[in-house]
Amino acid sequence: MKINNTKGFIMKKRIKGFPNYSVDEDGNIYSSGRYKNGVFIRKEIMLKQSSNSDGYKLVNLFTNSTGKVKRFTALVHRIVAQAFIDNPDKKLTVNHIDGNKENNVKDNLEWATHKENNVHAYKLGLKKGQIGSTNGMSKLVEADVINMITDILNGSTNEELSEKYSVHPRYVSLIRHKRRWEHVWNTLFKDSKIIKSNKPRPNNIPGKSKISLDKQIEIIGMIKNGLRLKELAEKYNIDPSVLSRVRSGKAWGHAMLEYNLRNVQRLSKATA
Repeated sequence: MKINNTKGFIMKKRIKGFPNYSVDEDGNIYSSGRYKNGVFIRKEIMLKQSSNSDGYKLVNLFTNSTGKVKRFTALVHRIVAQAFIDNPDKKLTVNHIDGNKENNVKDNLEWATHKENNVHAYKLGLKKGQIGSTNGMSKLVEADVINMITDILNGSTNEELSEKYSVHPRYVSLIRHKRRWEHVWNTLFKDSKIIKSNKPRPNNIPGKSKISLDKQIEIIGMIKNGLRLKELAEKYNIDPSVLSRVRSGKAWGHAMLEYNLRNVQRLSKATA
């Protein structure tokens, strides 16, 4: 559908999931009528828009699909993007290209990943500081950080990593506790756990387990794949309570870290 305004004709589309509403390329939202006492009265009007605490424009949309009127509050920039901008990569956020949250015309919007959204905000000065190697104060590049986190998971201390990567131990500690380069943790190391102690852990602690590290990793893999603890206990002659502690992360800590590390390494090779 096309409508005429001072710019000429612009495109207007129905809003998905809300058949009584439409949006145009300039970010205006229209209602084809309104409900009064449960009855729909047909009369097209342009909706007034409000702003939330972050400065984004909002509109209230109403449905009556179940016989009961329900109100939904929607972000205008997302309505425009969903109606007019292709998103083949299924990105989750919408950027305002000029940084103006009130400028919701189609040509000022683009789909982005969370990382792209953050980098865009930093470049425009909408956020303080910068993330990762886009920060001029960054001491490392992303490849170094990936290797450092792998070393952390493998038991290296802050002092060892400080010497290896020529950074202060405090900076290593910030990375260890996800206060720097958090996006790397959240992408490549999402399911990994940080070692609580800075001291390297031995492969096996005498007296704690008679099962080799490799066998522990093999059993952890079976637990992760859903094999019943009772079957594993019988097969390897292990107390089921021990396997229960393994499943909850309270036992075989070093083996669990090594299992996660190997999975990360496989993921890195697959995405290289």
